[in-house]
Amino acid sequence: MASATPIHFGFVRLEESSSPEQSVSGLELSPTRIEAPASVEPKDAKDPEGFLKRCSGYNKKTKLRCGASIGKRSQQNTQATYLPTCSNHRDQQSFAGWCQHQHAGGKRCGRLFRWVRPYFELCGDHQGLPDSPCYFLKLPLELRHEIFRYLLPTKPIGSSTAALHDGLDDEFDAAHVPNGLMTARTRALIINPHHVAPPGPGSVFPTPLVDLLLVNRQICHEVKDLLYSIATFTIDVRKDGTFMCGRRLLEPRRADGSSHFLADEADEAKERFLRTFDWAAVKNYSVDILLENWSCPPHQTQASTWDEEVEIYDIRDYVSVVVSGILAKSHHLCKLQVRLCLADFKWQEEQIMTNAKLIVSPFERLRNVRQPHLAGVFFGRPYHNSMLSVQRPPHSTTKGPLNPPPICSVPPFLTHLPVMLPGMAAFDAYTADWARCMSASSSAPVCKKPPIREMFTEFKDFYSKLSNIVPDITYRNGRHTFLHRARVAREQENVAQFRHLRNELIQFWYAYVEQEERKKTDMNSRLSKMLDTDTYPSHEWEESSNPTRRNSSAAQSPVVLNALTMAKEGIPMTGNHIAPSEHNFGEMQLRQYREWHRLMRHQRQGVPAGVQYQQSQDLARAHHQEAQYYAQQQSQLHAQNIAALRELSTRRAENANNGVTSITSSTSDLYAPPSSSLLRSSADTALTYQTVNSQLLPGFNPNASSEPGPSLTKKQKIDSGIEEAAYGGMIAHTDVPMGVAVDVNVNGVETLLQGNSSSMPPPITPYVGKGKGKMEM
Repeated sequence: MASATPIHFGFVRLEESSSPEQSVSGLELSPTRIEAPASVEPKDAKDPEGFLKRCSGYNKKTKLRCGASIGKRSQQNTQATYLPTCSNHRDQQSFAGWCQHQHAGGKRCGRLFRWVRPYFELCGDHQGLPDSPCYFLKLPLELRHEIFRYLLPTKPIGSSTAALHDGLDDEFDAAHVPNGLMTARTRALIINPHHVAPPGPGSVFPTPLVDLLLVNRQICHEVKDLLYSIATFTIDVRKDGTFMCGRRLLEPRRADGSSHFLADEADEAKERFLRTFDWAAVKNYSVDILLENWSCPPHQTQASTWDEEVEIYDIRDYVSVVVSGILAKSHHLCKLQVRLCLADFKWQEEQIMTNAKLIVSPFERLRNVRQPHLAGVFFGRPYHNSMLSVQRPPHSTTKGPLNPPPICSVPPFLTHLPVMLPGMAAFDAYTADWARCMSASSSAPVCKKPPIREMFTEFKDFYSKLSNIVPDITYRNGRHTFLHRARVAREQENVAQFRHLRNELIQFWYAYVEQEERKKTDMNSRLSKMLDTDTYPSHEWEESSNPTRRNSSAAQSPVVLNALTMAKEGIPMTGNHIAPSEHNFGEMQLRQYREWHRLMRHQRQGVPAGVQYQQSQDLARAHHQEAQYYAQQQSQLHAQNIAALRELSTRRAENANNGVTSITSSTSDLYAPPSSSLLRSSADTALTYQTVNSQLLPGFNPNASSEPGPSLTKKQKIDSGIEEAAYGGMIAHTDVPMGVAVDVNVNGVETLLQGNSSSMPPPITPYVGKGKGKMEM
């Protein structure tokens, strides 16, 4: 029986097989069994790397640790300064570190490791924990500031961040220098232009400032204080506005104060910058002023609205705001440097000095400035002379938006062509007085504003509002505008000129008020005429369904035809019979009420129109709200009509006996107020005729829903009989000749219009026959 020899693969042993012929594929592997070597000793938790038992040195050739054993003396319970080594590696001494980390229970770790000073005495498992002690804060503040200086910028912090604004393309151009202003230094620049070092590209911060400020609160405060103390912040003043740290703090605006641009994320970033920036801590500023000539070239025929004086005062206004709004907020302003650059101006030296004084004179209001310095006046225009928007990279360490709002970038200040520098007599004389005013001691950082500045502020506010009402004041250009003339008087403190200009602007307001008053008076007059022409019955007094009203268009129409007018127009009306108009009781009442309202209106001529309208409305509203008002007026007018009818019949009888053929009535008799006792007019007769007609024969009303009436012939006879009964039989047909009609005009005056003088037909005998049309006499 053949047996197989056990084959050991590490700690794997093959069992014997009973098969005489055993192939490799037929071998069965037994479960693995790992046997620990007998010589391996358990590791010490305090010394897992065995520094106390083995040499801590390294072989210089193999770079491996030496494995030589150390004697028992090295295993004594003592904390040695250096790790033990063998005799061959005594020159490789390493500090022995015992981990000082304390667990939650207060027990110290105490693990032995190779310690590299000056790092913390912590093992690899306990390094970088949040509760690790910070020995950097135990250093003196002066030493920490020296360390921070390596991380803060050494160049001025400006707004030239775009690649086009790196200053490399701004070459020297002698054409910008006016004749007679070539200096020795300017000639040297022409010969060796490379001596002028342009600003280098890249960020001015060696390390991201945000990363440094996010270490902790104490380091953040210390870095900010040091940054505001040693760094110089540049303020760029130009026609586009005022820029600082990539934000446009000031921008040109319209006359009414509105902006030329829409609000965007850049404006929100600017507002946040104004709130969070520590203006009081800044100690160093550099103000760069660029004055540009934007007039059209001589070869262009188009008229230019640009004005040199207006441009100078615009820049001066920006400088004034910088002085009072930025520089005056600094508690300890140490260094202030001011530079002026002129672009494309053909001025002589005297004119340059005059305009330079006008621009930089607002700085003289500052006080307590330790080192004010007017660097000089330069000539030149940047090659890429435009403001650009630069998108900043996202901040992954902050909690803000991933894409921060863009910042503004402007060209750097050009110093290639100096025109006025320290060393010139006139320039040094003015600079000395300029610096003396600013370095004077005072309790306030800026001088008190004169009262004329407050006057200008209110003047500008009044002008902005008035320009929306009276656009004529904005039709002035250049130096003739109100705001420019006002600010010139403000800067010169010319109170007399300012008051004269203010009175001139006030006259525009008074003229506008007078014009509006004339418009108001004219519209009130037209409104009164429009209301007076309305003689139609009001819907509040008309009855929706009147059974006594006829269906004919002549009865429903309120228009009364004028015979003379129609004759002039060529309209024949001789053969047309004009039936007497019918007026119901409500129409007569409305006419009387209108006359009474007209009399009351004449009594209120001295009352304003608005009060008259309110009184009329209140009176009408009060009448409408009274439930018994209409009924009382009806009963009163009915009684008055009966009395008037009796008196009219008596008068007609007397006139017939005396030979009088017509009766005329005055306007007061025809239209008396509701309180009148007598109503003597032909209109009353017509009203009485209609009332009697409705009372005598209500069954013959065409609109009444009753039995059918008589035929047309019978009805004519009945109507004639009713008319005779209504007039008391006293109306003679000769009183009114043929063609005479009754006309009631818009004022309620009754007139007789003379027509044809033909006589009327003989009177018709009332119908007294039989049938449904029979009338009892």
